[in-house]
Amino acid sequence: MNKFSLSIFSILVLCSYIGAYAADGKIVKWVDKDGVTHYGDKPPMPDTASKASMLNKQGMTVKKIEPAQHNPEADKVAAEQARRDAALLATYSTAEEIDFASARNTKIDELAVESLSLQLENQRKSLAQTNEKIAGFIKKKKTPPDTLVEDKQKSMADIASTEQQIAQRKKNIEATRLRYSEDKAHFIALKTRSDADQHTQLNSK
Repeated sequence: MNKFSLSIFSILVLCSYIGAYAADGKIVKWVDKDGVTHYGDKPPMPDTASKASMLNKQGMTVKKIEPAQHNPEADKVAAEQARRDAALLATYSTAEEIDFASARNTKIDELAVESLSLQLENQRKSLAQTNEKIAGFIKKKKTPPDTLVEDKQKSMADIASTEQQIAQRKKNIEATRLRYSEDKAHFIALKTRSDADQHTQLNSK
């Protein structure tokens, strides 16, 4: 087929589409990656067209349609989110199960806080006794033995270490609860969306 024949063919195709979509005046023209021109009533998919434009009833270009930019990084993020969503729905059946999982995974840290708190209480009592002994020597205007001074320094160091451990355990508990709380909220949103989609599908049948 020569160029003249191709031009006639394109005109005939265009005219047929103009007739078909003249009711609402929505005609889309696009060129695919192979250079073939197409006409329709909807914009093409981003990966199927190199350029596209909107035509009026007379077949004149009134608007150029810029193809959507393909973003591999965004696709990767979306795919990872979809994987996590699927895993979340596969792991739990109800939101209550997430609450149970949260309680189970904070239990070790909670028990550790209880144990460390008792340990801290004993360390503070020991420090108080040491300070009382040192005060007794000072009251008698005597120099406290080096062993008492060393005991006091050790007790203070132990107390600081235990307090730090307790703070870290509490931080772990807070982070775990926050993570499960976010999972629970996202799970509820996914379930709500899924139930709505199923309801829509049933009504459409």
